[in-house]
Formats: sequence, C-alpha cells, structure tokens
Amino acid sequence: MQQAILKRINLIEEKIKNSLENEDFIAVSALSKEFDDLIHAFSDTINSETDYSKHAEELDRLLNTLSLYEKQTSKIFKDYTSKVSNQTKMHNAYKKYSG
Repeated sequence: MQQAILKRINLIEEKIKNSLENEDFIAVSALSKEFDDLIHAFSDTINSETDYSKHAEELDRLLNTLSLYEKQTSKIFKDYTSKVSNQTKMHNAYKKYSG
C-alpha cells in the first residue's frame, strides 16, 4: 500500500514540475491538491513508532518538496503576472498611438 502511494506521489511530483515549467497554474492547483491528498494517505498508513522511524526521511523530503513547490509557484506566478501586465501595457500603448 505504502509503495503504491509513494509511486503515485513521485508521478505527481513530476507532473507538478512540468506544469510549473509550462506556467500551467490550473494544472498546478489540481496536482497540488492531489499531492496533498496522497501525502495524507501515506501518513495515514504509518501505524507505529517503528513504521514512522522507517519513513521519517521520506516524510521530511515530502515536507521540503511541498515547501519548495509553494515557493516556486509563488515566484513563477509573480513573474508571469508581471510579464502579462507589461504585455498589456505595451498593447494598450500601441493601440493608443496607432489608432
């Protein structure tokens, strides 16, 4: 069960990376929700202190990955909105002076 969830988590991680690279924020949103749900499902499978110790490194990695995605998404979205704003301003200026 845990291995299957970890496999799905790894697939979602790759999809999130690709979506961030492509500035596909709608996909990032949906994938982030699925990533979060899978992390909860994985942590729910941990039953004992021994089991937790066995997976502590993976849980720590997932926490760090989640934090990294949050920071990357914020930066990429900020850059994207700035780019769109500049394009809009240039387009409006062109319409104003060419019309």
